[in-house]
Amino acid sequence: MPTGSTVITNDGFALTIVSVTSNATDIVMNESRLNDPPADGNIFTMARLRVQNVVGDVNVEMNVSDFRFRLVGSSSVRFSQLEHGCGAIPDRLDVSLFLGGTGEGNVCFEIPKSETDLVLFYEPWFSFNQTNRRWMTLANPASVEAARSVDVSLEPLPNRTSGHFRTNPIPPGMTVESEGGFALTIVSVTSNAIDVVMNESRLNDPPSEGNIFTMARLRVQNVGGDANVEMNVSNFRFGLVGSSSVRFSQLEHGCGAIPDLLDVSLFLGGTGEGNVCFEIPESETDLVLFYEPSFSFNAAERIWLKVPENQE
Repeated sequence: MPTGSTVITNDGFALTIVSVTSNATDIVMNESRLNDPPADGNIFTMARLRVQNVVGDVNVEMNVSDFRFRLVGSSSVRFSQLEHGCGAIPDRLDVSLFLGGTGEGNVCFEIPKSETDLVLFYEPWFSFNQTNRRWMTLANPASVEAARSVDVSLEPLPNRTSGHFRTNPIPPGMTVESEGGFALTIVSVTSNAIDVVMNESRLNDPPSEGNIFTMARLRVQNVGGDANVEMNVSNFRFGLVGSSSVRFSQLEHGCGAIPDLLDVSLFLGGTGEGNVCFEIPESETDLVLFYEPSFSFNAAERIWLKVPENQE
């Protein structure tokens, strides 16, 4: 695929090389003092990729990370992230996207300085069919193809239970019950919680430029459990999605130390409250918070709660 052009994968991603840094050794070495320099005669080569989910689902996100990409060049050696990665790099590619969502990030390989005719290729998860690979010439593009126009309808669907689909979230202030027996309610939202978070700990980093911290207070009640066995709910069970159709998680988009972090263990009838917080773009709208039971791999078990906007 020519540089700057978009290729569609068989699992529904549109992939585009945005830029290439042929010798990124200084960039990588400045990212972390723990990084090792490339071996003698080698360099670090870094590409920036745009990824868009173009045929997925509004209720289920799909992930793409740098580990799905390989590199080959004039030596006909396969370079992989596991064996030829660069260490810690800025803005490493790792995005989880619902239908229509777009993200960017970097992939980086240690290769011989003499390597030429570089081609980056993508391989879907658990694919053992080489025809599913997608190949892209690794060079700086003269121009970059625009992102695809994707029809994403979030209109409420008929005959769907409120709170069990992103298109049919439970309205603000109302309670929805999860499969595991928790009753969940958004009590309040601080749309811009930067001051709250920064005042909580001097070790907290401010949000990136153009981003804010958004914090929601949740009430959780154990309504279907056991009087002899407690069940835990923490902030890590929650994700957030909005107008960008990017999944925001606590692991990658958390705010740092926050007041009264949600982490409660409840026996039957027990009730607790706590806060969850995400770093998101200031322009993000139509926010929906979703709960995912522990060890669940079934998106149908998620609970979706509409986040009220413009609260302070």
